[in-house]
Amino acid sequence: MDYQKHSLRFIENHDEPRAASSLTSVPWLYAASTVIATIPGMVMFHEGQFEGRRVKLPVQLTRRPREEVAPRTKAFFSQLLKIVASAPFREGAWRLLMPRPAWHENYTWGNFLIFWWHHPSAGTRLVVINYAPLSGQCYVDVPLEDVSGTSIELRDLMSEAAYVRDKSGLVSKGIYFDIQPYGIHIFEVSYS
Repeated sequence: MDYQKHSLRFIENHDEPRAASSLTSVPWLYAASTVIATIPGMVMFHEGQFEGRRVKLPVQLTRRPREEVAPRTKAFFSQLLKIVASAPFREGAWRLLMPRPAWHENYTWGNFLIFWWHHPSAGTRLVVINYAPLSGQCYVDVPLEDVSGTSIELRDLMSEAAYVRDKSGLVSKGIYFDIQPYGIHIFEVSYS
């Protein structure tokens, strides 16, 4: 973990083609950006990445071609940066959670990246990413050993979705996810 905390992560820089043109779909761009922004270590975003720029510029060139800003991409990055600036991501403890098959011979569970961030006073975040170009399903066990209460609320910070689950059901089976291609969720987890 110490090595991870001292790592630098990026998907675009001045030496490489633009992420918005290399990653062949907008959901893929968002999933890749969410991965690097929600794992331990430093994250670097390149100039123009938040606007969805697609033209790679030589560093010697002092001007750029006119490109339309992608409003959806700009809004996505604004929301993502606001979320990851919170204390659970900056000062909390990170855990990689391991997905399990949703049913026999469904191998899509292997495409999931699932992270648990916990900060004693600022709360818990659960990041779930289906990092594949096809829908996927899985179960995941979440660390509820020290949680008091009987229910868990998962409020998605990337959308308006919210789910309440019975703690005893989560302890016995885990949380089930069925997520679209390159789908992402960043849940604020609360207990009652």
